[in-house]
Amino acid sequence: MPRSPRELYPDGIYHVILRGVNKLNIFAENDEKQYFLQVLTRMGSQNEYELYAYCLMINHAHLLVKPLKLSLPDSMKRINISYVHYYNKKYERTGPLLDDRYKSVIIKDETQFIVCARYIHNNPVKAGITGSAGEYPWSSFRYYLGTEYNFHLPLNRSKLLGIFDVNERKAIELLNEFTALNSEENEEGKDATVEKIIVRLLSDEGLKLSDINRISPEVRNRIIRAVKKQTGATAAVLSRLLGISQDIIYKAGKISN
Repeated sequence: MPRSPRELYPDGIYHVILRGVNKLNIFAENDEKQYFLQVLTRMGSQNEYELYAYCLMINHAHLLVKPLKLSLPDSMKRINISYVHYYNKKYERTGPLLDDRYKSVIIKDETQFIVCARYIHNNPVKAGITGSAGEYPWSSFRYYLGTEYNFHLPLNRSKLLGIFDVNERKAIELLNEFTALNSEENEEGKDATVEKIIVRLLSDEGLKLSDINRISPEVRNRIIRAVKKQTGATAAVLSRLLGISQDIIYKAGKISN
């Protein structure tokens, strides 16, 4: 059965997953991960793409990228060729290493963008390798926290951080809280973290959670949009935590800033 054509958009941002053929462990050793990052660094520095997030696991890699000079298929092909040459030479093997049909998903809005970054950074947590995203050395998350600067990876931190706040220090703190909203947590744990972010945003306006039904619609809607943007929480969750109807939350999301 012929493959369906890949969905590509001009100026699109993509979540790309590269996997080892037949589930082969392609990043079993640290020097292999380091070489792959060097490939990303070299090609990113040549303005082939803009990189927003990555995570290297044992048998696959996640990338959050925007193609620039080259198309997404061309960039992925160059990454494939470069890394396979290194890997095959190291292990004296021949043949393909990465699945030819890598997976790619178009990112359509800011909420999907930050949720995707969270998913990528939480991969080692979900796999039980680390207790938190910040403990894993082979993802971009520690670069966002400012605790990792081992090489000159052309990682664009400003786009993701800018969604949370214009102040970098505060944006990092909010990103850290948001990333802790792991999809594997129970509902009580997720609600507690979302509520913490709600309280922080209200405090910035000089308000408390109990004030939500007494403030002007303009301020209320601005807070709702900010909470949704920074947490990716559903209308049902926000309705429960804020004590307002889902209709109000839906309408707030349709009003531009």
